Amino acid sequence: MPKISRLGLKRLLLHPNLAYRKIGNRKKAPLKVYWWRYQYPKKLNFGDEITPYLIEYIWGRKCVWTDVPTCELAGAGSIIGVLQTESKGNVIKVWGSGFIEEGDDNDCSNLDFYAVRGPLSRQRVKADRKIALGDPGLLSNLAFEPSRQKKYKVGIVAHYVDKESPFLDKIKNDPTYLLIDPLQTPAKVAKDITSCELVLSSSLHGLIVADSFAVPNFWMPLSDNLTGGSYKFNDYYMSTERELVSVKPDILGDNSAITTAIQSYVPVRRLRRLQRALIKSFPY
Repeated sequence: MPKISRLGLKRLLLHPNLAYRKIGNRKKAPLKVYWWRYQYPKKLNFGDEITPYLIEYIWGRKCVWTDVPTCELAGAGSIIGVLQTESKGNVIKVWGSGFIEEGDDNDCSNLDFYAVRGPLSRQRVKADRKIALGDPGLLSNLAFEPSRQKKYKVGIVAHYVDKESPFLDKIKNDPTYLLIDPLQTPAKVAKDITSCELVLSSSLHGLIVADSFAVPNFWMPLSDNLTGGSYKFNDYYMSTERELVSVKPDILGDNSAITTAIQSYVPVRRLRRLQRALIKSFPY
């Protein structure tokens, strides 16, 4: 009998039919998927790129990037607004996407919703089926291998708009800190995140991936440069039945505050339920 990997066993426990679906999907044509791309092809933001990795690693289905008017599926990212305005009549399956900021525009007639990131997004859309809640990034621990050891006390995932933040200067030469580059592959970012005892992130998907692996984490805003402010963060945290808690950058270098943060982290209590709902709602 062939050996089953640790990740394969996790998937099997969450959804017994995943292994069979994965075998059959390998023979199918690649899915046409849209995700937002940052300075392609030179720079790729892991949080936007995570959808095709998850689909291929978990379901065995290849994905190709296509623009909004020709795509079949959209996944992780604050891209519902883009899908609304650029679909040009194309009907798109939406699985785990969200809105980036507040608004009253509910014209989603060309979008077929299976899952959205959180309740703030769900209350703005309509569907003929029950819409699952959750960001696809919560499936990261079913797709990516974690680090085998904790090498760093604190990992910092600065959103690409915050990469030059002066707050980071005070710890960039401290060997107990790891500055995690968000412009790496999702698998590499997941490995880096799981090598840390605590993750502080101004990137939403830095927090989501850390939650998936139960690595203590907190939102650490580094600027006012993010479109929508805290909107997408609140949307995600509400989906996990938790309150959004942030820390200030002055926590950096404060060992006592770091220890307190690790001890006060509240994990996603119903992670498996959210994962099952995301898996069940996947439309292919």
